[in-house]
Amino acid sequence: KMEAAFEAEHKHLFNDFGISLRKNEMYDQALEYYGKALSLSPEDEHLHYNVARAYFAKADILNTVKHLKRSLQINANLDVAKKFLLYL
Repeated sequence: KMEAAFEAEHKHLFNDFGISLRKNEMYDQALEYYGKALSLSPEDEHLHYNVARAYFAKADILNTVKHLKRSLQINANLDVAKKFLLYL
């Protein structure tokens, strides 16, 4: 019910929660929060990159690559995403 109160500028809250959860190896929960952030700002290349990191931690390479490619579609100059994709 509270979701209606959030706007695009609040995406950082969900992203920050996602990062904290990912660092604590709570990958599924991190993906939930990243998903909420993406619903507010679907064209944020950094969010897609963070989603890719969570999927990588879960050994889900298909979704890792999918989100890395999406982040690079949005911003072809995102060096960390380029390097990650090359690593894979």
